[in-house]
Amino acid sequence: MVHTISYYTMLPNAPLQPGVQKQGGFYMIIRVVTYHALQGKDVEKWMETTASEFRGVKGMRRVEFFRDQRDPSQYGAIMLFRDKADLDSYKEEQAGTYQSLVRRSRETWCDNTKPVIEQIYELLDI
Repeated sequence: MVHTISYYTMLPNAPLQPGVQKQGGFYMIIRVVTYHALQGKDVEKWMETTASEFRGVKGMRRVEFFRDQRDPSQYGAIMLFRDKADLDSYKEEQAGTYQSLVRRSRETWCDNTKPVIEQIYELLDI
């Protein structure tokens, strides 16, 4: 299944959603993580079953999963956080959820011979 995602309401020139405030010239932190799946593993089923865990993390505003059109073994997630503190909380204070998800992905379907790439962006107020 292919989804088209619109982030219009989160762009700097769009009206702010209730409760969303600018943080030092940016609206939010975007974390993009990409990884490769082992052949024959049902990664999308894993994503479906763990999506609610991701979406329940304090401070995470949104998470979307994707697959590379050119390389169907490459998957990823786009995670939106209110600020750096929420991202840090996800990785540190919520260590149970984060570490559990990372461990399960590495043990069940992630091709650990290929790199997992994490990129962090700030959505600027321009």
